Amino acid sequence: MAIQIQLRRGLAADWTSTNPTLAEGELGLEKDTAKLKVGNGSSSWTSLSYLSTGGGGSGTVTSVAMSVPTGLSVAGSPITSSGTLAVSLQAGYSIPTTSSQTTWDSAYSERRQWDGGSTNLVAATGRASLGLVIGTDVLAPNGSAASLTSFPTFNQNTTGTAAGLSATLAITSGGTGQTTYTDGQLLIGNSTGNTLTKATLTAGSGISITNGGGSISIAATNSGTVTSVTGTSPVVSSGGTTPAISLAANYGDTQNPYASKTANFVLAAPNGSSGSPTFRAIVANDIPTLNQNTTGTASNVTGTVALANGGSGQTTAQLAMNAFAGAVTSGSYLRGNGTNVVMSTIQAADVPTLNQNTTGTASNVTGTVAVANGGTGLTSTPANGALDIGNGTGFTRTTLTAGSNITITNASGSITIASTGGGGGGSSAGANIYLANNFGGF
Repeated sequence: MAIQIQLRRGLAADWTSTNPTLAEGELGLEKDTAKLKVGNGSSSWTSLSYLSTGGGGSGTVTSVAMSVPTGLSVAGSPITSSGTLAVSLQAGYSIPTTSSQTTWDSAYSERRQWDGGSTNLVAATGRASLGLVIGTDVLAPNGSAASLTSFPTFNQNTTGTAAGLSATLAITSGGTGQTTYTDGQLLIGNSTGNTLTKATLTAGSGISITNGGGSISIAATNSGTVTSVTGTSPVVSSGGTTPAISLAANYGDTQNPYASKTANFVLAAPNGSSGSPTFRAIVANDIPTLNQNTTGTASNVTGTVALANGGSGQTTAQLAMNAFAGAVTSGSYLRGNGTNVVMSTIQAADVPTLNQNTTGTASNVTGTVAVANGGTGLTSTPANGALDIGNGTGFTRTTLTAGSNITITNASGSITIASTGGGGGGSSAGANIYLANNFGGF
């Protein structure tokens, strides 16, 4: 059948107002000016130039090619001498009939009017043209009018608005179940009935709570001054705000092992029975039976005890040391060789590499030894109680600063730090006080 090709067309004013972007090779015709533009796929209508139709030009056409939009295909393009360009539909596309084209033109015109065209179609007129009735119809997916009754029934009660609620909205419906509140009241979960209970916070010990309009202030109430410190046995306190703390004078031997004891006493269990250990004199039962023949005493030994019998084979201490050392050579020292201890000269490997410059003696040091060389970098004479305190790069020589409720007494070679009271809340009577002992604990 014959194929009719129609160009995209419209009035010049319509082209300018809509300002579309033509596809590459797509032609656009202004019906009232008979002018053509060819799209390039990226430029809008107003950015394209009109096709030149003026006379006076001359020349020879060497090639004619044809581009077609999606849905069409062209055969015989380009023509370089003579030939025919044949345009055909691709599979799945068809040419609309005259009546369909008329419908398309009408739809395009009405869409342009919705966009603010010459007739300025309003919403009410548009709904009427689509056959829609407010409150009754909606636009179905296929573009036709459908009744609201075609929608499914929802499980929510959508009657009225939030402002029109006639009763208190329950928790089960997303509400609070409450309508009035006092300052500081909170909604607190209540497992009984899965409800919310409105209540204010309760102040515990040492706490005060102030409820305001939309605010809650929580503060601590503890304050006071230490007036007395007592001790619980075996700790003894002299009382008052700055007490002397000590262990009781009769504190047991086992709890205070470093107190003064009787000479030659040892810490041992009772003689011949189980029980708490005390410091007492050693008795014969404390000494186990040895497998050596212990008959006689050291004063009964006659002669010299040989090395083979556990002696030195010598009669003086110096000779005994010489015997144990072996050959004695000047400049030699007792040195382990991995198997035995023998007399040997000192080896280079025996001396570690030191990073200090050991030239000269301490009395020869001049200038101030820097921190990087193991010194303090300071030369001032320390005052009583002065300390060298790191400052990030070296040391600062200064005394401690007393903070709140603290006194510091600096003396020659000592610093005494004491509390002046204040700070803690409540009574301190009966407080446990721990003293450092020589076992490294408290």
